[in-house]
Amino acid sequence: MPYGIISALDQGSGESGGFVVWIGVAGAIVLVLLIALTLKTRTGNSNSNSNSNSNRNSNRNSNGNSNGNGNGNGNGNGNGMHQLQRKRAFTANNVETKRFTTTRFQEGYEMTQVDDLLAKAAAELRRLEDENTSLQRQPAASGRGAVPAATPILTAEAVVKQKFNPTRIRAGYAQDEVDDFLDELVLALRTWTSENEELRARSVDGGASSR
Repeated sequence: MPYGIISALDQGSGESGGFVVWIGVAGAIVLVLLIALTLKTRTGNSNSNSNSNSNRNSNRNSNGNSNGNGNGNGNGNGNGMHQLQRKRAFTANNVETKRFTTTRFQEGYEMTQVDDLLAKAAAELRRLEDENTSLQRQPAASGRGAVPAATPILTAEAVVKQKFNPTRIRAGYAQDEVDDFLDELVLALRTWTSENEELRARSVDGGASSR
């Protein structure tokens, strides 16, 4: 083969190899930049998620307290009746049938954790409803004593303190929807519990005075 052709082939082979090397170097640089960006984003998200969870829990607590105080101070007036109607409207069935919007590629709440909390909430509301029915049926002056208080499955305070792991790439529940629903749940738990305690105290006082 003539020398000129061999030289041209060698030169082409060298240029092709150099091009492959440059492609590999560029790919490595892009990969390093992507990893650095991902780590920075995760760090920022972790801090924002911590602050976000803290703010959401604070709001959930303040909403529950303001509603609970309104209920306690409003017994016997229009506000008390309004709160009672809200409680009656929020039962275990509301929790069992609740559906949240599913998020993906944006911040949401871990679905399993939310589902576990709602399962406990439904069970606790069902217990409070049954307890309320028993207390309502028992005459105040029956002398049999009040229906004993059972250990709660879930308290309003536990809901206030509940935190969920955030999701971004995998599916999660829309955070605003979950938070708004938990505000209602906190109010319902406090209202049911408060009324049952009042009914139990009334039954005890009635039984004592009849003796």
